Amino acid sequence: MAAHHVKQLKCLQLVEATAMA
Repeated sequence: MAAHHVKQLKCLQLVEATAMA
């Protein structure tokens, strides 16, 4: 359960970084 949440957070961070770049 926690691992899935971490994966979701990582994906969100990646999308945010891409949008910022």
